[in-house]
Amino acid sequence: MRPKSTSHVSLLLLLTLSTSEYSLQFCFPKLPNLVSSKRSIPDRLKQTHVYSFSHGNDIGAVNTNGTRTGFSIVKTFEIPAFDVKRDVLPRIQDTSNLLREFDEETSALSISLALHLFFQDDFPSMTSARKTVRRGEVLSADKQELGIKFYVAGAQTVLLQSRSMPGLFPQGVKPFDMPVVYEDDFIGVVVKPAGVLTHRNRGNSQGGTVKSGLAYNLKPTSCAHDALFRPVPCHRLDQGTGGIMLAAKTRSAAAEATNQFMTRKVEKEYVAIVAGRLEGSGTVELPLANQSACTAFYALKHARSLKYGWVTMVKALPKTGRKHQIRKHMLSLGHPIIGDKKYTGISCGRPEWTPEPTGLMLWAHRLKLQHPESKEEMEFVAEVPLRFGRFLDREHERWRNLTYCSLE
Repeated sequence: MRPKSTSHVSLLLLLTLSTSEYSLQFCFPKLPNLVSSKRSIPDRLKQTHVYSFSHGNDIGAVNTNGTRTGFSIVKTFEIPAFDVKRDVLPRIQDTSNLLREFDEETSALSISLALHLFFQDDFPSMTSARKTVRRGEVLSADKQELGIKFYVAGAQTVLLQSRSMPGLFPQGVKPFDMPVVYEDDFIGVVVKPAGVLTHRNRGNSQGGTVKSGLAYNLKPTSCAHDALFRPVPCHRLDQGTGGIMLAAKTRSAAAEATNQFMTRKVEKEYVAIVAGRLEGSGTVELPLANQSACTAFYALKHARSLKYGWVTMVKALPKTGRKHQIRKHMLSLGHPIIGDKKYTGISCGRPEWTPEPTGLMLWAHRLKLQHPESKEEMEFVAEVPLRFGRFLDREHERWRNLTYCSLE
């Protein structure tokens, strides 16, 4: 099945306390003079248009200004006409990860693979090519940024832009890294690290925040008439919660995105690990701060635990956006979220359930909304960190070891 107007972004994250590895999948809306792959998008999400670059562009007549303030065209690459069987397959057939960058049906290569194969002095690895494309530095001959999933099918001209003067945003060392899932001139989607505040508050005036860090991780917008001085978060996540966050680069995008959150048009999905054995699914409708609040939940996985008896991985879908909503609603069921210092232990009537040093086991997994400008349905996913699965395995292993020792 191919939805008619759905763009999809999935972020696969393998996170540890100090490293993060991720890959992106995104189906871009139709752009002129480009080749888009059918293979690069999951079958259930395909909406593919195949295009070719126009030939005969006079590159010498193109001015050297880039697509963003402070960027200039620094190099031109002429991708040669290629024979797939002769020039491509012999070089990638033994590398399975490169085969994913080749579309057999259209005989097209991803722009990243084409740059790596034909210009290895500039792009010695696929990683370097992908990073350059993701930063928006690879352009078509008519100066359109080529996304990570655009494909080329023959001889093409490609431009490389680079920052040539200080931009509007800070150029210093990032206070912390936030992987960028997607960005354009209107919005940016990042992965907030757990432990970082969304906004600075009175009780914590030190350290970086998501709001201050966005300018270091996102590119400036070219919409000068409507641009915000810095990108701003469109919603909040608790300090201990990591995962998908939406930011706006323009005033109109910020207003539209905020309105979608306020009118409950945004689909939000979280993953948490709670104490005890929570079965099945259900809905919690418990007012918070004299306001209605509703959270649907689904039990995903159980594991035995010495400390809690059982622990349960839960999917939570908040229908409203109250402060600490998921944490309070899970507590109301008698299943507080593991690592929650505020709502675990004495707060739930179980003083022996002291907070775990693993941090809050709550993750913003998925966000689905309309693009504030194009009105397209867009979905962003940040896969659950490995520490969640490791916690379940560790708890079960401890319980099993003690059980075996008791039997002996």
